[in-house]
Amino acid sequence: AAEFFYLDKFVLVAAGGSVHMYTYGLDALDAGNDLQRLQGQGRYKSVLEFEHGANAVTSFACCNSLLSHLVVSAASNRTVQVLDAAVGSVVRVIRDAHQRPVHAVALPSPSPHVALE
Repeated sequence: AAEFFYLDKFVLVAAGGSVHMYTYGLDALDAGNDLQRLQGQGRYKSVLEFEHGANAVTSFACCNSLLSHLVVSAASNRTVQVLDAAVGSVVRVIRDAHQRPVHAVALPSPSPHVALE
């Protein structure tokens, strides 16, 4: 699984038992040259890695439409973690969150035009 994060400044990727955060950059290419455009020019750099302590991260969710630094992830060992990307650490661990491994985590899609009160 992969998602854009923090207003498209980062990409989050779940691989194995961890969630990885990458920065990325895409090169502006001449649209008239199809060969160069299809070569996939770009670069990425690993910024953070959150170990979950499980065999596999089954799901994660983050808000990309606003500047939120929190990520919620679930793993095969039935734990749910709240990750703080600004600090680079785990904020909260919920052990045995369910009787079976959690397969989906979802967050609401907030709008900048609506205030929650």
